[in-house]
Amino acid sequence: MNFQRFFKRQVLLFSFTLLSNTLLAQNTDFRYSTPKQTNLDFVLTAGKGSSLGLSYTKLFAKTKNNHFKIGYGLRLTSFFSGSKNYITAPAKLTTGKSSPFTMFQPIVEANLDTISINKSAVIYLNAKVALQYSIQRIDVGFDIDVMGLSLGNTQIAQFRSQTINAKPRLTNFLLMGDNDRGSINSEFYMRYWLNLRTAIRAGISYQFIEYNTDKPLDNNNDRFRAKIMMPFIAFTFSPYKWAWKDFSNKKYNR
Repeated sequence: MNFQRFFKRQVLLFSFTLLSNTLLAQNTDFRYSTPKQTNLDFVLTAGKGSSLGLSYTKLFAKTKNNHFKIGYGLRLTSFFSGSKNYITAPAKLTTGKSSPFTMFQPIVEANLDTISINKSAVIYLNAKVALQYSIQRIDVGFDIDVMGLSLGNTQIAQFRSQTINAKPRLTNFLLMGDNDRGSINSEFYMRYWLNLRTAIRAGISYQFIEYNTDKPLDNNNDRFRAKIMMPFIAFTFSPYKWAWKDFSNKKYNR
């Protein structure tokens, strides 16, 4: 008998058994099947620029098994980058229409202009909505900004042979596709709870960053937008949990 091979088999079998028992223990841990979540997140995003974020989210279960949740919150996002191009923003120019369904319309290339901003720096605070599906320690979800305000310094921009000034648009509104105004952040994510209070979250951030030029350019347009998709990682902290326990249904509230 090859004892080395036998030993490796036993180690693999023991490891598999231990992993299976661990997963089974997690799947029967009802403390994670909660009707409410209150989350504070610190988010780091990097790619075609960089972004730091802080968010507060309140989620409420809408199914008896507590799997599907909807919620609301606030998100503070800061976006920074070096030289970046910004494209004509208004939907009436990018698609030739202003209906809510412009996201399904082809782009009218002839109406697009580009400005290049030497340095982008925008901080924006928005209210957001969230959808989430939860099973034990795993959350999968989507959130998107709805409305808020942006701040940032005036930056030097280049339009063809002209040097102009551009500043982040003050007000932000979610109006669907290129109808959006201002700076908007949305996320697709997956979260894993390390314990009842802390979790790691990762996913994709899709940000609209908008600048206004100090004077109208071609087509009497002063709005320009960059659409940036970047991966992110976040740390989640659930600051408190409710004290009651329903032992008959084996439910705990976080």
